Amino acid sequence: SCGLRDLYCVLECDRVHKARTVVRTGDLMFDWDETFELDLVGNRQLDLLVYSWDPQHRHKLCYKGSVHLATLLKESPAHQLALKVEPRGTIYLRLRYTDANQTFKRRGLPIVSLATRVAPLFGVDLDTV
Repeated sequence: SCGLRDLYCVLECDRVHKARTVVRTGDLMFDWDETFELDLVGNRQLDLLVYSWDPQHRHKLCYKGSVHLATLLKESPAHQLALKVEPRGTIYLRLRYTDANQTFKRRGLPIVSLATRVAPLFGVDLDTV
């Protein structure tokens, strides 16, 4: 189709909506350049669904691509992908998997609140709370 279009991308994990980009206007190239942190524990598939945005009508699914997470993350925690989408096109994305143990690792924070002179509660030993 000719002319400019307003598109946005929805990220779904196992058919559950997890995130959405802003709406971008373009013709053939769209640069979202956005970062999302998603909880993927137990998820098998990441779908990227690109919709056309319309203020008056139902938004239309234009493109769809899928990443099989288990296979991909078994190889390495970080990837740069050129994901082919249907019916045509490519979405370029970077994925980085962070293990749950690393995500929730408790570590001390050297920050002290100036207002109360009390160290933050998150990241300190429970005995000191």
